[in-house]
Amino acid sequence: MSTDVVSEVARQRAADIANRQMLVQRAKELAPVFARNASQTEQDRRAAEENVQALQDAGIFKTMTPQRYGGFQGSVRTHLEVTAAVAESCGGTAWVVALTNVCNWFTGLMGQQAQDDVFGANPNARVAGVLTPSATLRRVEGGAILTGKWFWASGSLHADWAFVG
Repeated sequence: MSTDVVSEVARQRAADIANRQMLVQRAKELAPVFARNASQTEQDRRAAEENVQALQDAGIFKTMTPQRYGGFQGSVRTHLEVTAAVAESCGGTAWVVALTNVCNWFTGLMGQQAQDDVFGANPNARVAGVLTPSATLRRVEGGAILTGKWFWASGSLHADWAFVG
């Protein structure tokens, strides 16, 4: 392995560690907001809008978004530690953070055109997803008909895009 590659890997790891510390700290600072809204989140069966806005403002939904779109492109460890920090004060909100970030990561694994469609016009885009396919697609003149059943997609009420299996 070349020295340049080793240096780049070390740089990326250091950036991930610094971003992890910053994002975990931000999540902990938001704990009073999440705790205040925890019972409402539970009752409504969705993250309180104040929580979602606070997460957006803190950049926490960008934990796994590719760097080229202004995200942190965090590691799985960073994803888990940030989610755990949110969960300390509101498990329901943490669930939305976990799934939104992993769906943003899945989107980052897609081709360039798909990534540009999602994050290009809106670097703050949030993606919800359901990866248990049960659909059938039938080609018809002028397009296609998609039928099936998709299960709950946590965070879909706060998402800009849906990633469906």
